[in-house]
Amino acid sequence: MPKSSQISPACIKEEDNRVRDEILVLRTSDQPARPCGHVAQQFTSNNGGIGRQLSRFPLKDDATRILNLMAAIMKPKTLASTLPSCMTPSSSMTKADCVDIARGFNYLTKTTAEDGDAVGEFLKAYPAMQELSERYPGTFEDVLLLASVRLASDNKKYALVRLLFGALLSTFDSMTDIYMIFVFWRTGEKVYAYATVGFIMLSLFLQVLFVVLQNRKQPKGKIIKECLYVMSLTKPGVDAYRVAINAEDVPGSICSPRSEMMYFKGVELFAEAIPGSLVQSYAFLAGSNQSSAAVFSLAVSVSVAAFTSTTISFDIDMDRIKRGHSPNFYGYIPDATSKRVKMFLYIFLLSACQISAKIIACSLCAVESSKIVLTYLGVDMLFFLVYKLLRRDYQYWIPTNGCVISVVISLLFRVIVKSITDFTGLLHARHPLELGGTYWTFTLVSTPVVCFYFGFRYLSFVASGDHDLVTVLKPSQVYGTIGSLLLVQLISLGYFLKTIDRKFIKTFTSTETGNQYCENIFLKSEEDEHRIYILSKNRHKWRRVESQVIDWLNNMILVWQEEQPEWYNDQVRATIPDWCVRDKETLHMIRVSREERATIAAREIAKNRRRSVVAEILQECRLEMEVVETEVEVREAVSDSSSSDGKWGNSSSGEGEATMTFQSP
Repeated sequence: MPKSSQISPACIKEEDNRVRDEILVLRTSDQPARPCGHVAQQFTSNNGGIGRQLSRFPLKDDATRILNLMAAIMKPKTLASTLPSCMTPSSSMTKADCVDIARGFNYLTKTTAEDGDAVGEFLKAYPAMQELSERYPGTFEDVLLLASVRLASDNKKYALVRLLFGALLSTFDSMTDIYMIFVFWRTGEKVYAYATVGFIMLSLFLQVLFVVLQNRKQPKGKIIKECLYVMSLTKPGVDAYRVAINAEDVPGSICSPRSEMMYFKGVELFAEAIPGSLVQSYAFLAGSNQSSAAVFSLAVSVSVAAFTSTTISFDIDMDRIKRGHSPNFYGYIPDATSKRVKMFLYIFLLSACQISAKIIACSLCAVESSKIVLTYLGVDMLFFLVYKLLRRDYQYWIPTNGCVISVVISLLFRVIVKSITDFTGLLHARHPLELGGTYWTFTLVSTPVVCFYFGFRYLSFVASGDHDLVTVLKPSQVYGTIGSLLLVQLISLGYFLKTIDRKFIKTFTSTETGNQYCENIFLKSEEDEHRIYILSKNRHKWRRVESQVIDWLNNMILVWQEEQPEWYNDQVRATIPDWCVRDKETLHMIRVSREERATIAAREIAKNRRRSVVAEILQECRLEMEVVETEVEVREAVSDSSSSDGKWGNSSSGEGEATMTFQSP
């Protein structure tokens, strides 16, 4: 009978960069010491401190289990849309249990704002992890914290690479647009040049409008400064810099710096990228300039629009806070890096094919008559607005003051989001606060019908012979191009649906309105951090539960002021409307800024210090008074004693009197 394998400790060195294969060594009776797989080598050499932390564990069964757990954490194979359950104790953990627990760790890391909070929730969720934490106090938590920081670091690096690439691509697109303006002007096609410049000016105007809304509670100097960023065309770079340094949210703003950057990208899509691509495509089909430079510029514009649309959906879904309060909608992007890259490719192809097919089809129809295209776009938009009105979901989620302003702002943003979705297939637009799942799917299904119909009208117009086109496309070219693009889009959508978790498929057919979405967040959420999210939305979205919201807010606000939870920051306080707080003193308390609170605290500390100094002085005075009183009593007692001795003992000598006189003081 061979002896059973047993794990003995290796020579554990100090925690430094020299620790390599010396840790986690497996010894058996019939084979020499060898490294415990590639996992130990990977963690000691590549994972920045995790391997050195693992060296602190005794080399027994626990070390092997923790190795399996770390391997599953750092290289997740499947995405957990909800927190997996595993009640297995640490002594009975298998590799399958390690995988389930690792998926839970990745889920909590993605949905929890702070790394330390994620580790704490993780230890509470799994008894085996709690046992290891108690067995190795501090050490096991250090390993988990390092793993959490490493995952967050990888996500930040990935996001920064996309951010840099998007900024460079957008800059290059601007350069090609400027080049095409000069080309149009030089070739005598000044109408196209004027149109391109006009769309750029429209984009700047809408960006300035959004800046005013975003900073409406800030000083005028701040608003002017942000407007200057827009007019100098440096706003995209400023937004990218703020996201890169993880700038804090500005109290009173509509959204975070990351969301602000995404909404500015949306404005550029609506007012510049999409109409600019339409102008260039129409100029190519109907004009005389059909050079390779024009094709290249059009391809760049389409790629930038698709990349921007993909980035918007991607970044919004990966937001930890949004995943926390809406886990049934956010979280379809996988945690594994390889799957995440594939998902990005699927969404990019879906968007690129839709915008290409839609722009080509609209340009072909515009060759016959631009009125047909404008009529289609107008009727389609009117149908959408009527649909929202009938469902009592017209008001947009951005908080506004005044009925007229709310109606105008809602109209503007509804038109922007609907137009972007029509041309790019923006995935986030299926959110109940935007188009909704059902209408998003309707838009996707109607796109092939519209594209083939516009292609048919173009071919009918060409066949009539009533035109002066330089280049005429054949039916095989028209139907082949549109059909190929829509086929690639369909394949990309299929792979996308196959990759995401099954529970997210229902978001594509959901009939939930924005009002119902906000109400459900308040009524179904258990955490105050998630429930207070409703206050950042337009009052019309939660009017039916308004009384419940006000009662809950006034009952809890003093508790938050006293406990000061991490999520209760200046940004959250700024979302609380004045009319929701019944007590004026409480309202003043929550409106005090962080700097003012620090000043008040400093004053209180100084006041307490002054009080303590005064109290010490008074105490010293009392002690001195007690000493004086004691001395007076002693003197009186001595005086009484002296008089008594003089009366009954006149035979006392002068030496005794001297002694008495000496003792009396």
